Amino acid sequence: MKKNLLLAFPLILLSACNGSDSNSDKVAKSTFDAVTAELEQANKAKDELTKKNQELAGQLSTANVTIAGLTSERDASLKKIADLNSSIEAEKQNYLTLKTDYDALQI
Repeated sequence: MKKNLLLAFPLILLSACNGSDSNSDKVAKSTFDAVTAELEQANKAKDELTKKNQELAGQLSTANVTIAGLTSERDASLKKIADLNSSIEAEKQNYLTLKTDYDALQI
């Protein structure tokens, strides 16, 4: 886009500086009007993209908050699982101790 504007700029200067042609003002004005219209379209497109970028940034922020919440839930669940595994292991040891004591009493 900028490249097109830069290429059109020398044409504008040439048509503005050439005084021998009576239509040079009309050519310069039409060229300027065309470049101005193109610039307006580029600015509108830029504004639309900026707005879309802001919307996506908001969605990204929401997603990050959701991920953080789910991560903390997962960590809490993993801790509960580890605690339950420890509890199960302790119960196994109690059972083995009781079984050993019971077997010793049976003799």
